[in-house]
Amino acid sequence: MAAELPPPLYRGESALLTYAKALGTLLPTLFFWGFSMLFVMPKLEWLWAKTNMEGTRADWLMDGLEFAKAYFWLIVAPLVLLLVVLELTVKNWRRYRAAVIGTLTVLINAAVLLLLTWISVSVLVAAPLLTRKEKTPPASEATEEVGSDELSAEEAGTPQ
Repeated sequence: MAAELPPPLYRGESALLTYAKALGTLLPTLFFWGFSMLFVMPKLEWLWAKTNMEGTRADWLMDGLEFAKAYFWLIVAPLVLLLVVLELTVKNWRRYRAAVIGTLTVLINAAVLLLLTWISVSVLVAAPLLTRKEKTPPASEATEEVGSDELSAEEAGTPQ
């Protein structure tokens, strides 16, 4: 009987392949995030101001979105810096690279999906207030108002 050799240890995939997969997964997410921040958020801010929602109990929705808009890159940049430091300094990083990068990719996708849903909810809260029309007066009141705009000879101060 010949002794069988054990299977080779898993060496992990290359760094380039791992980061390429993550980037390919994140590109659509980052595209939609950028689109919503450039085009949708200004419209939502206009809608929020037009409907006088500032200072209401629902204003926390816009506060959260403005925070995410202002500090998104300040949250992502340290994560990228951490990955660079891990790649360059930690020897066992290769073993955990795919799992950590995959987890971060899923978390970033989930965060952007949550924020896009948050934008939609904010629009749904404010939009009905924009479309609400003031009550129009009944026809009898409307004719009285039109008649009252015309000045009589006495009101105009002309002699009769």
